[in-house]
Amino acid sequence: MSEYRKAARMLTEILSLVLFIYLLIKPAEAGKGVESGISFCIRVIIPSLFVFLVLSRMFMGALLSACGRSLPLALILTGIVCGFPVGAKIVRQMYENKMLSKKQAEVLISSSDNASASFIISFAGANVLGSVKAGFLLLAGKFLSSVFWYFFLSRTYLNKDERRFAPAGTFPPVTLPEAVKDSARTMADICASIIFFVTISEAVMSFLPPAEVFQGLVRGFFEFSGGIELCRNMKPVTGYIVTAMLTGWSGMCVHLQVSIAAGKEIGMKLYLLNRIAECFIMGLFAVLTKSIAF
Repeated sequence: MSEYRKAARMLTEILSLVLFIYLLIKPAEAGKGVESGISFCIRVIIPSLFVFLVLSRMFMGALLSACGRSLPLALILTGIVCGFPVGAKIVRQMYENKMLSKKQAEVLISSSDNASASFIISFAGANVLGSVKAGFLLLAGKFLSSVFWYFFLSRTYLNKDERRFAPAGTFPPVTLPEAVKDSARTMADICASIIFFVTISEAVMSFLPPAEVFQGLVRGFFEFSGGIELCRNMKPVTGYIVTAMLTGWSGMCVHLQVSIAAGKEIGMKLYLLNRIAECFIMGLFAVLTKSIAF
């Protein structure tokens, strides 16, 4: 293990111990975070995601595998329509059925997992920012940045043959009970990660000054929808830029969800690099489009 990794691991262990002791001293903070996380899962995550997980398990992989060279674009669109972590789930199925190489799977996961269009337009745009136009602009920026990232990686990470995306083989049939059971397991993993990171963010934010932008960025670092929620209290342009950055970053909670959906064999380095890059790309996009967002 390198010195850098040893130092990072030691720092993580120290911070985890400090947080553990703090939550023992103030259990109310942990209880508040758990309640918020459970409420968010029941109100938002399960209703908006569970059906998409079941349908993608049954049909979407088989349909997308017939797209051939259009597979990357089809997956990006599917991710934007269905939201996290449907793209990773489909790519994992294709990889496990020997329809994609490991490198192809890593590229597709890094570019196809996005917040859903309904979340960006309705929640981030109309609800938080008070502007449907801002929501559509954020959606356009997210789509363009995902496409740009895919083309960048396809030219730098994949060889000519791998860029053709001609999946071989077919998906084995999946029954409805199997799809429901598998999706319920994935849903439980997703909700558990949300509850954990909401609890962590509540504990960390209790130490922070009440500056709106700072609180929003820190909350969004852990769980991006909660950070976006805090943007409603900011000035419109400031809230728009912070919302764009958090939409690009997606939060540690989502990263864990995508990692769970992708499985252990598919690497996540390209995905994490994409999240960091898109945080800045989306922030720049918001700065350039702020004059037409409201």
